[in-house]
Formats: sequence, C-alpha cells, structure tokens
Amino acid sequence: MDDSDKKEIIKLLVDWNKWLVGVETIAISALGLIFKERDGVSHVAIGCASASLVFFLVSIFLSSMLLLNLPFMAGNSKDLNADSFQHNEIYFESKEQDITRKRWTIGSYTSNITRTFGFGLFLFVLALITGFYLDA
Repeated sequence: MDDSDKKEIIKLLVDWNKWLVGVETIAISALGLIFKERDGVSHVAIGCASASLVFFLVSIFLSSMLLLNLPFMAGNSKDLNADSFQHNEIYFESKEQDITRKRWTIGSYTSNITRTFGFGLFLFVLALITGFYLDA
C-alpha cells in the first residue's frame, strides 16, 4: 500500500466521521426539541430517548478518539494496512506474568462506532414512535 492509498483512506475516514457526528448531533438536537415541548410523554419514550442519547454520545466519543489516534496509526506504516481493519491482540511478556490486552485498530474503532450509532438510531426511531403514539 503506497502513500497515496493511505492518504485516501485517511481522507475517507475523516469525512465519514464528520458526517456521522453531524447526523448524531442533529438527532440529539431533534430529541431535545421534540420532547421539550410535549406534555405527557410516555416513560417508554423517555427511556428510549435517554438510551439513544447515551449511544450517540458514546459514538461521538469513539469517533473523536479515532480522529485523535488516526495520525499515530497512519504514521506507523504497519498500523495502516489490510490488517488495520481487523481486531488484533498483542501479547506482552513480563517477568511476573503474561499480559494480554486488546489493541484498538482502525477496524475496531469503526466497527464500534457503527454499532453504537446503529443502536442509537434504532432507539431514536423507537423514541419518536412511542413518543407520538403512546400516552403517559
């Protein structure tokens, strides 16, 4: 993989993150505007909206962590290759014990961001449906 491919991958990841965070920010604002003015919103809708908010915030946090770590991942040539989009484990040996820890790769960031966004979107739609069709 040459440098132009790496730059294209980084550009696409940054654009995807910006788009995703923008959609999540709009959804959070919509939840606030919709449920602020309504009286007698069901507890199910409030619960779904709250859970949706948490998932969106976690996704935004993971997106910003990816953007913060992307220069370091891209700077290391072995971090940005075909294996970057898979989950890897690194084994560290110490004198007392063997320690295994998960290494966050580009693939682990993007899959977790996508999952949390998907759960948040599902709960957002569920909150809107229950907020408009269920009485308190």
